[in-house]
Amino acid sequence: MAAMGKRWVAFGLGLAGSLAAVAAVAQQVNSTASEQSLRRARAVLDAGIEALGGPQVLEKSRRITLKEVGHSLNAYQSANPEPPYSKTAYEEVTVIDYKDGRLFNEQKSAFPGIVVWNRTIIDGQNGYNLDMRAKTAVAIADPSIAANRAIVRKLPHLLLREARNRVDTLRWVGEDDFGGKKQQVITYARDDGRQLALYFDAQTRLLTKSDFLYTDPAVGDSRSEFVYPGYREVEGVKVPTGRSFYNAGEPIQTTEYTQVQFGQAVSDAQVAIPANFNKAPAPTPDGEKLTQLGDGVYLLENAALNYNTLFVAFEEYVLVVDAPEPLPYSAHTSRVIERIKKTVPGKPIQYLVLTHHHADHTGGVRTYIAEGTTVVTTPGNRGAIEKLMAGRYTIAPDEFARKPQPLKLETIEGKKRVFRDGKRIVEFYDIGPNPHAQEMVVAWLPKEKILFQADLINVNAGGTVPPAQEATISLAQRLAQLGITPERIACVHGRTITAQELRASLVQARDDG
Repeated sequence: MAAMGKRWVAFGLGLAGSLAAVAAVAQQVNSTASEQSLRRARAVLDAGIEALGGPQVLEKSRRITLKEVGHSLNAYQSANPEPPYSKTAYEEVTVIDYKDGRLFNEQKSAFPGIVVWNRTIIDGQNGYNLDMRAKTAVAIADPSIAANRAIVRKLPHLLLREARNRVDTLRWVGEDDFGGKKQQVITYARDDGRQLALYFDAQTRLLTKSDFLYTDPAVGDSRSEFVYPGYREVEGVKVPTGRSFYNAGEPIQTTEYTQVQFGQAVSDAQVAIPANFNKAPAPTPDGEKLTQLGDGVYLLENAALNYNTLFVAFEEYVLVVDAPEPLPYSAHTSRVIERIKKTVPGKPIQYLVLTHHHADHTGGVRTYIAEGTTVVTTPGNRGAIEKLMAGRYTIAPDEFARKPQPLKLETIEGKKRVFRDGKRIVEFYDIGPNPHAQEMVVAWLPKEKILFQADLINVNAGGTVPPAQEATISLAQRLAQLGITPERIACVHGRTITAQELRASLVQARDDG
């Protein structure tokens, strides 16, 4: 009887196993394509987590320190619009502390002619962006670690943790090849709605790269990529040896991870604002302000965050200076055009004059051309505008893609061009070569004694003027050579400053050596 009982138990277990297998097959047959896709993506994600060191790694990475050094190639912020691009040194320190809700991030980098030393601190519900040179702390509107999405992309541990927390959005994409190695590709939706693709090495199961697709205002259809070139082991955890960042196939930044450390909390000192810093409130999305600088002269401030546009109403038309469109899908330029038409009704926007070729200052060009506007730039930047107009804008078609118009393009010859009528005069000077850009245009309004410039002087709203940069010093020298003596200097970024503040900035730079 005992033997017979054992046989029945074995039979029962076998039957249960068979029924479970049948049920699994039935579930697979009856499940939808999206359900199957999610399950397959989840298996790839779980294998990727295991390859890093297992699920415990995600808990361990709740406190993580990253130090990196490398260089930026400034493909969209170079001194020249074509390669070879300006190469500048880059270093960054990041300490993320999910347990206490704290973040410390410090970047030391440069653009041509401009040194950057910034710090971001988050402590619970409070956060600030610190300009260490200007000694200014500007409050952050959304002080959360999750909102710092570019920082999260730097470490696979944080990305995979984020993906696991949004498991219902996981989908299997398919197999691909990258760097000569087969990849398994899945996607998930981040909290901002962005669909991020994760590429896992089919052999090692380690994350090779992440990317997403979008339409860049100044480039067109683009792919943003973070690539991890290799891995090493730290404290029993696989960590990347560095990263490379690409946009639309262009190399933007490459760094080596010199230190990855787990378990370190963000200290009180790291989230403290130095006593000698000026504090400013967070910029608000509805912070747009129209200031009349003179008769028919207007400065539209903060139509996009920290971007200002100058426009002048002549008797027969409107002239605009610069076309900033800093963020994808922001419709900044459309709002600026709408505000111009409301302020100066019945007059066409006939001219758009560009200060230089950098992407954040030319991203709105296509929208103006869709209005029939003539673009005015320097001879060396003509090709950059023609390239922008020839770009593919199919992922998110812009205004020009929907309403194409002939490109009307004029250049500033002899480094000067003047627009005038019976009431107003605006003079444009190419003051290049400037350390920031080989060809650099400023607008001078002699009647109002106002200079309008981009990037050469940057002051946060409510902030003090920092010590003059190389680009600022070069600007001051060229103004002296041209005999231009402004009383006020309006800026694309930040607030308008006085001539006295510019002089003080130059003196401070000289005293600092």
